Amino acid sequence: MNHRKSLDQILGMTGRRTLLCTALLCMVNAAGAAVMISTKPTNNITCNAAGTCTPTKKNAVLNATDLMNLLATSSIDINTGPAVLAAETSNIVIDAPITWSSASTLTLDAYQSVTVNHPVADAGSGGISIITNDGGSGGILSFGAKGSITISDTADSLLINGEPYVLVASPAELARFIADDPSGHFALAAPYDAAGEPYASAPVPTVFTGTFEGLGNRIAHLAIHDKLGGNATAFFAQVGVGGALHDVELMEVMVTGTSPVGGLVAVNEGQVTGSIVDGSVTATVTDNTVPSSAPSLIVGGLVGENDGTISYSNSTATVTGTLTDKKGEGGTAYAGGLVGYNNGSAATISASWAGGPLDLTTTTSSPGATLDYLGGLVGYNELGSILSYSFAVGSVTFTGDCFKCGSTGGVGDNAGGLVGTNDNGNIVNASASGAVVAGNFGSAGGLVGVNENVIACGCGSLDATVATGSVSGSVAGGLLGANNEIPVTDSTASGVVSGGLYSYDSVGGFVGYDESPSPPQASSFFINDSWNLTTSGISNPTMGAGNVPSDQGITGID
Repeated sequence: MNHRKSLDQILGMTGRRTLLCTALLCMVNAAGAAVMISTKPTNNITCNAAGTCTPTKKNAVLNATDLMNLLATSSIDINTGPAVLAAETSNIVIDAPITWSSASTLTLDAYQSVTVNHPVADAGSGGISIITNDGGSGGILSFGAKGSITISDTADSLLINGEPYVLVASPAELARFIADDPSGHFALAAPYDAAGEPYASAPVPTVFTGTFEGLGNRIAHLAIHDKLGGNATAFFAQVGVGGALHDVELMEVMVTGTSPVGGLVAVNEGQVTGSIVDGSVTATVTDNTVPSSAPSLIVGGLVGENDGTISYSNSTATVTGTLTDKKGEGGTAYAGGLVGYNNGSAATISASWAGGPLDLTTTTSSPGATLDYLGGLVGYNELGSILSYSFAVGSVTFTGDCFKCGSTGGVGDNAGGLVGTNDNGNIVNASASGAVVAGNFGSAGGLVGVNENVIACGCGSLDATVATGSVSGSVAGGLLGANNEIPVTDSTASGVVSGGLYSYDSVGGFVGYDESPSPPQASSFFINDSWNLTTSGISNPTMGAGNVPSDQGITGID
């Protein structure tokens, strides 16, 4: 799982792997007590004649050169110690490069987590075994900014928590193995450059219910162009229930299709952890794509439609969606920097982010015929959860053209810095900083375009959220474009807010339009919320909501 890169690096794109370094996400390294494999002298650890290395005190160090010398002649098992000491030591951290060319096996056996911050290379005929949560819980295998595991011979052994993995060398080889065993366990043995190997459809078309571990190795220049249309387009067409993708990195990819489209997965019903997409992801749908049917578009930088879980993952891909409804039959577009459509109560995104620009263009011949949802992280969040410091930093831009509407109608959209529409979803400890531009008939929010109670379950909420980007739309608010009976607590907005072109625009420092019934009773849905009177350009302290003067629970601050 790749938890990498500072915010400065994100914005400057000086590196590609990411570290969401918050107190939550950096806990493995911040815990301090660990068996560290580094360039420092060996200390507080002993290795016996059987090749087992065990700490004698917490904060043990095994020198990397000492370890490589041991591996030259015998297999080595590094563990975090017995019982009480293991609980204190907890983790194994690789903080220096390790390589060996013998037939030895390296075992990393941790009470909790194993973190690989530098390259580990099995260049011989041995193998690697990794064990997490050996006595503990909540531990993970993770990869730092320079971390990876490479195995030169795919016939070597790789065990993760006792499960043998089949090593593969390329996407094509992975696809062949998965076709034969859709529920198998596979791992990428080394980085792979896919330049010059274009795909006309998803490289892995089989519904995958097994586990694929990328080991921090990058697949570069993957190109997928589905010209036929109507197919799920991504590296994996579909990850089914029980399937899992860990630590998969796609760099400088180009993915083009109709719908659904994602960089890594078109439809995810399983787990995606520690994975990265960089490059471009594009979906184009017209009313000719599916004859006699209203066009529908789903596109996301990492995942098109998510029905499962995503954690510690990100996309910096440029995401572009184009929906054309010339017949005026209606249509729907879901476009997100990370996920287009986060679908259902099991759909959860945690500790993940998106950083690329998002652009959605819709053309129709009928006013209001299309429904357009676009967000820096998620286009449409229906009953799903967005948690644990997830964020979006990319710009969100909608362009609508209604070529038979004249001056009285247009194309509506819900655009948000984080989420376009939040339909009874839960968003906690999340933020957005990208500029949001909705259409002249659109609803725009620095965090959420429309916070909606469509199915009237009373199960959605926003808590401890922040928006700092500029916002422009017909209905516009620093945090929310519109809110309909969804509780919003301890949230703040500070971006510049501006309205569209029409007299019926509704613009507020915090929320553009409070849709809850019978204002000001609607104020019960806002608790300890605020916007910045100076930076927002909304200096009137009564204009927290555009349509409800002095809406309770919303305060203007300097």
